[in-house]
Amino acid sequence: MLGYPPGRKPTTAVRPTALLFVLSLALLPACRLLGGGDGWREVTRHAWRLTSIEGRAPLPGVLIRLELDDGGRLFGSLGASPYFGTYERSGRTLRMGKIGSALPPRASEGARQEERYLALLGESDAFALADERLVLSRRGVESLEFVAEP
Repeated sequence: MLGYPPGRKPTTAVRPTALLFVLSLALLPACRLLGGGDGWREVTRHAWRLTSIEGRAPLPGVLIRLELDDGGRLFGSLGASPYFGTYERSGRTLRMGKIGSALPPRASEGARQEERYLALLGESDAFALADERLVLSRRGVESLEFVAEP
């Protein structure tokens, strides 16, 4: 036999290590800090709609969206104008590359908001994710907040 003491038969009792393994598999979906604990997988799974810029609601009627992919590219829209760029991520730290847009030159409150948004996005250096809200920060100060779009 395979290492059983003389006179002892194998039992069908569950070993503690096997039980822990099965329980850990059952609890895995509950570990929804997604993407290995920092939430990045959830960030790249959604499109995000801006809900706050430096603590203030965006101007009404201007939909600002952001998407980030796993390949280090970001893109979105400022109303009807697209923007695009690159980023690098390490844990919860971000480093934005160049961000470009097709914004026509305008002198309006909406244009100033879009320019400020792109500046803050380009300066973002960290992210946090909670309750389907994405917060981008720069130098420890929350600057842009988004809500996940379905």
